Amino acid sequence: MKILLVDDEKFLRDMMSRFLVKQGHSVVMAENGKEGWEIFNRSPAEFHAIITDLKMPVMDGLEMLRLIREKGYDLPAVVITGHLEMVGTHTMTELNILELFSKPFMLTELGTVLTKLEQT
Repeated sequence: MKILLVDDEKFLRDMMSRFLVKQGHSVVMAENGKEGWEIFNRSPAEFHAIITDLKMPVMDGLEMLRLIREKGYDLPAVVITGHLEMVGTHTMTELNILELFSKPFMLTELGTVLTKLEQT
């Protein structure tokens, strides 16, 4: 799968990218929601899933997902955050958030979610 990975923490972004590539995925990285949106908007059909942090400078992950949804794209999203209280059930449904991970999390959990996604 080709995954758009958006996180402002370089260490975490790099660590997740290395893990995902080892799992056989192709990864395009962005450091904030604005950059993620611009990358996605240039070639939306290329991506199969989005992994995004919530709180980031410039544009947060929820705002980026809303822009993607407003354009009619419904690819699955995984949100990783230290602010679980920001995402309720309605928001998860509205934005097609497949899974919500609280930082810190295990990369193997992320791998499990993506494996299930590939099998559907």
